Amino acid sequence: MKVVVYLTEPASYTIDLVKKIYLPNNISFRFIKSKSYSNSTKNFPQNLFLKNLSIFSRFKILKEDYDNFDTIFFSGYNSTTFLILWLIHIFSKNKKSISIISDTPLKIPSNILKRIIKKLYLNYIFSNKYLNGLAGGEKLQKELFRYYGMSEERIHFLPMVVDVDKFKFEPSRNRNKIFTYLFVGRFIKLKQIEIIINEFLTVFEDNKSVQLILVGDGPRYKIIHNKYSKH
Repeated sequence: MKVVVYLTEPASYTIDLVKKIYLPNNISFRFIKSKSYSNSTKNFPQNLFLKNLSIFSRFKILKEDYDNFDTIFFSGYNSTTFLILWLIHIFSKNKKSISIISDTPLKIPSNILKRIIKKLYLNYIFSNKYLNGLAGGEKLQKELFRYYGMSEERIHFLPMVVDVDKFKFEPSRNRNKIFTYLFVGRFIKLKQIEIIINEFLTVFEDNKSVQLILVGDGPRYKIIHNKYSKH
């Protein structure tokens, strides 16, 4: 079976997947986005990054991949690139299997209009018999596919993994006497970073042997920084 995988971005874990799994097993891959905070992309051919290409060029690549591969693994379902792939799928006579990779948990929008639009869109997409869901977790991640209309036999667990070989090294320094809680992620409302900070301050604000470090970026970064930098 010939497989092509569309990854979101050249982040650390996707680079590990490429080096340890895709390249050794001759699995073709592309990146939807062209930038990552954690990795340089200069060592990759630029045609692997669809974000750098025009709509026409993206359509051409997606059409060739759809015709030449038996199945497509695709990260997410709400990008312009996915919509192009979906149009190709809908109008193709020889339908191919598409598997959506998602670690997003079920979260129903509070805005009624957004809730209705999302329900209609995902019900339409997920009800297609050629579409499979590869959930990054067994509970809320799978529940997202179920809630929006995907049948149980097309939902599968695809565990999120790390390259454990990266942790097999001798420490370069002595253990820090300060205990660190570390958050790494996007600074968005969904992550509820303020709750993490408030809970930490409630318990440890006067404890100098414990610290909280937040690593990331996003639309709420300035808001959080301005609110809590005094601590």
